[in-house]
Amino acid sequence: MRIVVAPDSFKESMTAARAARAMAAGVRDALPSCAVDQVPVSDGGEGFAQAVTTAWGASWREVDTVDALGRPRTAGFGLDGDRAVVDLASSVGLEHIAPGERDVMRSSTIGLGRVMAAALDAGSRSLLIGLGGSASNDMGLGMLTALGARCLDAEGDEVEPVPAAFTRIVSIEAEPARRRLEDVSITVAGDVTNPLTGPHGAAAVFGPQKGLTEPAIAWVDGEMARLAGILGLSRWVSRPGTGAAGGTAFALGAVLGARLATGIDHLTRVVGLRERLEGADLLLTGEGALDGQSVNGKAVSGVLRLAHECRVPSMVFAGRVSLDARARRRLADLGARDIIQVSDPSVPVETSLRRGPDLLRRGVAHALRQRVQPCGPTRGVYPGRMKLEILHTGTVVIDETLPYHRPTDRPLSWTHLGRGRRHLIEAPVSCYLVEAPSGLVLIDTGWHTSNRTRLGQLGNLRHQYAVNKARLPQGQAIHEQLEARGIRPRDLDLVLLSHLHCDHADGLRLVRQAPRIMVSATELRAAEKDRARYLPHEWNGVDLQTFSWDTRFGPVQRAWDVFGDGSILMVSAPGHAWGLCATILRGGTSGEAAAEPSSRETNLLGDDPRDVVILSSDVGYGRPSFEQGLRPSVVVDAPLAQRSLSWVRAAAKDPRVKHLIANHDPEQQPRTIVF
Repeated sequence: MRIVVAPDSFKESMTAARAARAMAAGVRDALPSCAVDQVPVSDGGEGFAQAVTTAWGASWREVDTVDALGRPRTAGFGLDGDRAVVDLASSVGLEHIAPGERDVMRSSTIGLGRVMAAALDAGSRSLLIGLGGSASNDMGLGMLTALGARCLDAEGDEVEPVPAAFTRIVSIEAEPARRRLEDVSITVAGDVTNPLTGPHGAAAVFGPQKGLTEPAIAWVDGEMARLAGILGLSRWVSRPGTGAAGGTAFALGAVLGARLATGIDHLTRVVGLRERLEGADLLLTGEGALDGQSVNGKAVSGVLRLAHECRVPSMVFAGRVSLDARARRRLADLGARDIIQVSDPSVPVETSLRRGPDLLRRGVAHALRQRVQPCGPTRGVYPGRMKLEILHTGTVVIDETLPYHRPTDRPLSWTHLGRGRRHLIEAPVSCYLVEAPSGLVLIDTGWHTSNRTRLGQLGNLRHQYAVNKARLPQGQAIHEQLEARGIRPRDLDLVLLSHLHCDHADGLRLVRQAPRIMVSATELRAAEKDRARYLPHEWNGVDLQTFSWDTRFGPVQRAWDVFGDGSILMVSAPGHAWGLCATILRGGTSGEAAAEPSSRETNLLGDDPRDVVILSSDVGYGRPSFEQGLRPSVVVDAPLAQRSLSWVRAAAKDPRVKHLIANHDPEQQPRTIVF
């Protein structure tokens, strides 16, 4: 049986990518032998540019801009030769404004215009712009001013392009913006078919969710009609789609000559959703709030329509469902067999938003157990299969004696004091991106971008600079590598730290938006007491949580079963640091059984039949560690360090172990392992 999961984002709770992972986990909970194809989608709103960038195989570029209230923030665009993709939501989206701060009368699309300008400056002559999830209702005037237009009052002074100042605007100089984009092809991928004004217009339909009151709705609607008249474009106000993103589609289409398209239709072509639906047994889709708008060009309706054409039955999941009978009939006509709300109406909305991924996973699993019967074997996908990406986040320059302690080494030679440059070596600093059945996990974070200059290193690494010197090329910081893969820190389900030494924890601040960041309680206690070995400023502002041992496993019989299914084990391996962990990853099975154990000592990995990858972190540094048994020179307890290394070496002999990977091993190049 094969199921395609293709959700949109669940706004203010999880991105489309995270929703897809939660759905996939729910499928596997209910139907362990089912193959799952994850296809996160967007109708032009949140996640649209990232999804298209990934599908294009393009590069992701960041730019400094502002949010809808004019506060500095970073957004980005995808660039592929002379074509670029931008979405409004990443810069001036509603998701970036806390509920108590939302003020549509003072909000604008200036931030979007700045991102577009950056894409033009990068050489783009073709712009694909996703609209959706906006916090503003400025009919795109802010965007136009960022591209050179001016809104003027009766005295010829510039007026801020926000609804609160609309009445002061008596003329709009749009020609500079038109000239800047006159040779640029623009396609707008919108999420709605509403016109700019009228009872189904931008203010009337979407204004309330942005904070517009009833009297304000009528006033803003009238002002937008007046301003369209000033531009000589009154004929555009009733055109379908011009109301998208608070009227931004009006400015793009009427003023800049953009072609208006349906966002979900464009994206499904780019990601090949039709081809991926061919032969599937079931489609699961959904979004945060399923309402009357969901059937008007939104992602859910587009995905359902495509599945219906491919004769694939569908189920729809939402955080909140508010559909009238007519809307339910329309969704049923598109093949939706079930519409399921995963939240409990009696629970506060804030709680449901926070628990969104878990609620969605449970809701999918429950629905499938109730409604779907497994039918046939999987189609080449083993349940529980795991993908591991080795990422190099720069390098560390250290003394050659630091990774491998030999009895002949002079005391403290690893500090490099009094030793020449010929004794220096350069080793990779690795992180690991693990796509497991239960979630997307990052292990370790590498160097922070402050290390890109010598002065920055001195300020960041401080007293440890003499022992560890960092090298971090552009594009290799952990957040840069995640973004290149279309992943934002908050898309991660979990960040795990093997320990808190600087080359493992320095990048924590770059992924601080991850939902959970965890290290062993043993290691955090050690870091709080030992300021010589640790740099606590590296996790300033980070919600660093701790885990405790719950499983008897490893060299000192202490481990934490991360998901409770044995797929990821954080194994206590002290010596180099008190709370150091090696990581055991268990994927599918190749059918190669473990050798029959003759004793407990020869069956260190237990009876689980799954294939194993061991991430040794700094228990060992490379081939000399594992072949000659050379522990690191930097230790808090030498006998414990040797004991941990001996356990890893012995465990690696088990035929289930497919790879033994050390963090700083120069032989371990960046690559992807599926097992």
